[in-house]
Amino acid sequence: FSIAANPPTTSAPATSPPPTNWTVAPPGTMIKSLWDNIIYQLQDKFVDLKKVIKAIEDFGGVVREQFNPWVAETLMHGRVARRADLFMQDEIKPITKALKDAGIGLKDFEKFLHARHAHERNVEMARRNPDQAELNRQIAQAQADLAAATTPKDKMAAQTRLDHLKNTRPWTGDPADRLMLSGMSDTEAAGVLAKWQGSPHAALMNRLGREVDAIAASTRAEMLSYGLEDAATVDALNNAYAHYVPLMRDMEESDLLGGGGNGSGRGVGNTGGSRIRSATGSTREVEHIFANLVAQREAVIARGEKNRVGQSLLGLVRDNPNAGFWAEIRPGMSIPDIRAALQATGATPQEINDAVSGITTRVIDEQTGIARTVLKPMWSKMENVLTLRENGEDRMVVFSRKNDTAVRLAQTMRG
Repeated sequence: FSIAANPPTTSAPATSPPPTNWTVAPPGTMIKSLWDNIIYQLQDKFVDLKKVIKAIEDFGGVVREQFNPWVAETLMHGRVARRADLFMQDEIKPITKALKDAGIGLKDFEKFLHARHAHERNVEMARRNPDQAELNRQIAQAQADLAAATTPKDKMAAQTRLDHLKNTRPWTGDPADRLMLSGMSDTEAAGVLAKWQGSPHAALMNRLGREVDAIAASTRAEMLSYGLEDAATVDALNNAYAHYVPLMRDMEESDLLGGGGNGSGRGVGNTGGSRIRSATGSTREVEHIFANLVAQREAVIARGEKNRVGQSLLGLVRDNPNAGFWAEIRPGMSIPDIRAALQATGATPQEINDAVSGITTRVIDEQTGIARTVLKPMWSKMENVLTLRENGEDRMVVFSRKNDTAVRLAQTMRG
């Protein structure tokens, strides 16, 4: 594996027909079983994954290098550390060194970054928090969009948007506050920028501002490269703001990433679902802009590298189907195929009914009012399911509850 983020391509199946009845050999004796359990608990929780790979190879199955999840997981932690270190060395330290050499404090630089972004954020936040006049305008536009829609998909999206707007409560707070929900008014931002443009450090600050723009853009590019988001989503993020920086208060607000930590422990964890979150805006003081910019990249790297392991597993599942051990579920599958796969892996009747009614569901973004497709919560709650992302879409690997090794492997992979 290289240091580059690009995940393994999982779309191409093995060239030869894969075996479908390979099996993991049982321990043989009670002592051997107890010893395997000791190894699992104290040494290597991925012992089951190695056993699965050996069983596939012994049966004559295909274990391609890029789809060996045991190797991918082993390399993952070093990759996370290496990529995070390169980010700090190549993108962050040059900025902090330039600030130090110029005698410019980090808080002053963060205020400059805030001011660059304030106007465009204020405009968007005012749109997301409409007063009655703005709400009436948006409703009229949504009605026009519905009347102009020609396809069922467009009609459904327009109707969903209109229904949301009709249930939206207009802004009732101070009108002036509504226009400064970035946490800085346009007037204050203009004053901050004018101060720096009239200083000896104007050229330096403008250059460092462009470098921060590049960092934010590269973070979004990483999301695409890892397969966490699709090109349309990343393009929308790129077009949303020219000078995006995270304006977070108590670590709860961001236009780019939600919470969830960096997941540095063993196990892959569920990496399915989009982590993009929409801000509502606030007049409260913004905290730690530069630190949160760094945290966003590190979170994408950590989740992306975990997703690489999940993608490796998915490739192995596709190359070596075995209904008695695991199965892939993805949006677009036929209802009979979903039902058959879940029945073979021991799903309950309720889980099967929930699944065949739709893998994903349409929800309304409470801030933007835009409908988006999300994974149903049932998938992340099922203890024998690993969710991951491929080309910005959700995929699920379902492990059989009828096989003890599969059950334990599911627990290991979920972390």
